[in-house]
Amino acid sequence: MVALNLHHPIRAALVASLCWLSLSAASQALAAAKEPGGPITMDVRLMAADLVDEMVYSWQDAPPLSGRAKLVLADIAAPVGLDERFNVLVENRIFELLRQNPGIQVELSHCGPCTRWVAKSNPQGTILGRGIDQPEILAQMLHDMPERQALSLDFEAEGRELVLRAQIYELTASQRILWAQTFSTSLSARRVLREANPLLSLAEAREQQRQLLAGRDPIEISSRLAIRSFNNKSSAPVTAVPLPFIEQSVESVPLPKRSIRAGVTVGFTSIKDSLSAWSVGGHVMGLMFRDKPSLIAPDLYWTFGAQYIRMRGPGAASFAQGQTDLDTLRKTTAEPRATLVAYRLGLEVHIKYRMGLLAFIEDIPILKGNDSVEQKSLLGMPYHCIGGGVVVRW
Repeated sequence: MVALNLHHPIRAALVASLCWLSLSAASQALAAAKEPGGPITMDVRLMAADLVDEMVYSWQDAPPLSGRAKLVLADIAAPVGLDERFNVLVENRIFELLRQNPGIQVELSHCGPCTRWVAKSNPQGTILGRGIDQPEILAQMLHDMPERQALSLDFEAEGRELVLRAQIYELTASQRILWAQTFSTSLSARRVLREANPLLSLAEAREQQRQLLAGRDPIEISSRLAIRSFNNKSSAPVTAVPLPFIEQSVESVPLPKRSIRAGVTVGFTSIKDSLSAWSVGGHVMGLMFRDKPSLIAPDLYWTFGAQYIRMRGPGAASFAQGQTDLDTLRKTTAEPRATLVAYRLGLEVHIKYRMGLLAFIEDIPILKGNDSVEQKSLLGMPYHCIGGGVVVRW
């Protein structure tokens, strides 16, 4: 054995370097032991929750039975090696989805005797089995819970996939199957981890997850052809002409429900020998009578917004009363100009995400006391013009 003189500075530095390298190698080996090679395997219970989501989502689109299904959760078979916590998670997930989506035509009940082992003795002998497999207990359950059917969930691991085989059958001795379907998910697929409400398809949930992780909401382009018709006074010296506007909007639709829309709008109009005008503004819209838009049924929105309108031409004279315009003061021959700020309240109906109609009223405070346009009220809300038009969502 060779003794090192640690008082020598070079040898002391060498020993310190060797110690640091040893500690570094040990820490790297420990980290490698904790982190297995290849992708991290997701919890199989999350995969089961995804399969339950798919099953309940399929019930939302196509109810499993005619009318409202009254189901007893009779059996949950977990893959080999999993304990009772798997069954509890699955049962709680189904209950959460059905509670937050009352529109799904399924009612769920817990059945204690179904999965318990029950011993029954008779002159022929003693029978030991689950309650769901014994005709006498089935008859008693059907008497206590009439018009009930049984739901069976069988989870199996097949290679890198988890498979759910779901069945709904009668609570009778024959146990006739009324509905059955198979769902599967890959072990290598990312978990959706979606909310229980609103319940979406896997494709929709993954796309929304991608957009949320990217930090942005969907942006849509909408076009509107809107016509304003003003409340002309019978004694008006100059009549306010109707104004058709082509409006182009850029709208944001916050995820995940898409029930709110907000956007900015620019508009333009030109009437030969009368006036030309442009506008800029913004609006917010909210879905009415449902939580999220429907692809097959019309969607009704309330809308509120404000528009800044700048117009010029002979037709602007009826709107320019009481307004001071510097260009008009400097040039007596200059054409009339007017500036309006309009507050819009209305309704829009959208059909299949493409076409729509709108109707609205607008309050224009600067026209209060105008000789040509009078102020009216609707349900206590003042307005100077009414309008309508069409909507095109690109």
